[in-house]
Amino acid sequence: MLIAANIKTSNAFLRIIMEEFGVKTARAYDRSLRNFEEFLIEQYEAGIVPILLIDEAQNMSRDTLRLIHYLLNFETTKAKLLQIVLVGQEELASRILRYRELASRMFPIAINAMSPDELQRMIEFRWMVAGGKAPPLSPDAFEALFAFTKGLPRDAVKLCDEALRRIVSNNHKVISSADIEVTASSLNLSR
Repeated sequence: MLIAANIKTSNAFLRIIMEEFGVKTARAYDRSLRNFEEFLIEQYEAGIVPILLIDEAQNMSRDTLRLIHYLLNFETTKAKLLQIVLVGQEELASRILRYRELASRMFPIAINAMSPDELQRMIEFRWMVAGGKAPPLSPDAFEALFAFTKGLPRDAVKLCDEALRRIVSNNHKVISSADIEVTASSLNLSR
């Protein structure tokens, strides 16, 4: 189950988690936690370990991080009853490190920047999934794209999207390196 983490209170966050898993919420926060633990025990007995995937986790409040810490305590003597994956921007790591009790229970993984070939394949794949045949980028535009984004997928997708809007509004068919440069400048990206 995937949740975007922009909820500020642990009670609201717990309710969303439980609703996504189809678990009945209660009026009292403590009772809701017990209901969720009972659900996790039932899942464990059925041989299932639910996974909670939280996107944009850098936006989590201290209160919701405390809930994550608490949920990580749901375990048997042999296994965790819930696997939790937090996905977010670089500032997520520093937020978790400031919360030592949570940091001691987590295994951080950073995604490295893509190589030029990986970045090109990613853009080609995304274009194909969107229904296109070959992305409308000239070969030198790919080079400029990599130079401005340093291989970071999020920046590359954003830059491509804005450059595509630019050429469409100018009735052009192919994104040039000049289009990438102008668009990168408007996004405050530098080589």
